[in-house]
Amino acid sequence: MIVTIKNKEMKRSNDVFLKKYPCEIFLRNTHNHSIYISSALKFRPPSQQLQEEFKLLFTKGHSPSTAYSLFKDELYENRNQRYNEIVADGSKCPTLKWVYDLYYQIFKREYGEPTGVEMIVSMENAIKDYNKM
Repeated sequence: MIVTIKNKEMKRSNDVFLKKYPCEIFLRNTHNHSIYISSALKFRPPSQQLQEEFKLLFTKGHSPSTAYSLFKDELYENRNQRYNEIVADGSKCPTLKWVYDLYYQIFKREYGEPTGVEMIVSMENAIKDYNKM
């Protein structure tokens, strides 16, 4: 992509420096670092399937840290040969922080805020449901 600034455009601009220093700007859509290495893959967002897998682990009673540990153990057992490649890819193996964020997002939606009035109401409802059993 190439962008050229011409005299007509400079006359319409209110930029003092552009009027004082006319120039041509060339933008090239290239990276100054390698984007095809494993360390760049860690920034990919986790897939929807991965999100569903962790939600399932949370519904089974796992905390974020135990769910993450179990997930990585299963990855190692099932894909032993490609384990390092998969763990480096953020879309296939998220960070622990992402797992905690997902857990608290689900927790907040299910039970409300962990403090304040919403917590009291949530606790009262949980006690009523428990006493019905």
